[in-house]
Amino acid sequence: MGGDPHFIQRISENIHDLCDEDYATFAFKEGDIRWKWRDLELNSNWVRNELSDLQRGIVLIFLRDMRMIHASLFGALLSGFIPSIMPCTSPKQDSGAYWKSHNELLARIGPIAILTVQEVHSEMVDAGMILDNIKLIEIDMMEPIEREFSSYSSASGDIALLQHSSGTTGLKKGVSLTNKAVALHSERYGSALAIGKGD
Repeated sequence: MGGDPHFIQRISENIHDLCDEDYATFAFKEGDIRWKWRDLELNSNWVRNELSDLQRGIVLIFLRDMRMIHASLFGALLSGFIPSIMPCTSPKQDSGAYWKSHNELLARIGPIAILTVQEVHSEMVDAGMILDNIKLIEIDMMEPIEREFSSYSSASGDIALLQHSSGTTGLKKGVSLTNKAVALHSERYGSALAIGKGD
């Protein structure tokens, strides 16, 4: 592929060209679940369908299940949204205080939607999070969907996703990453770790 590296284009090409090849193995207590690239596409389609009536913007992902995280991330990316994977509470954290601390973040970045599950959504509501004008999409019932979506065209320099870290002050700080930056990071990490096609 010519031109600058482009993360979303590469994912889209892989889904098309590698549909019957292994994508990932997800480890669960009950055993491993293997996905082909086709599985990623069909489960991402569920997310794309849920986002289809929204104006493009930032989508926050609050999930624990890695399959849901992958489907949500790539469903949002392929639809032209700017996703950010956010941590959920751990057993040692005060759920109420944790979610209240996100009110400032939500006010600052103005997400269009939040992808989560019913249990986490309930935690947010119980903690008094301000969720006005944000579409809450509960992904508990995610299932593969056979559907053709028109591809979203974005430039290499367009923002692909947001990465948040807590920083030294405890306030979450967002970093915008472009399609080019994410593609280059992926290439460099892959080279450094000697990742091959079967990994």
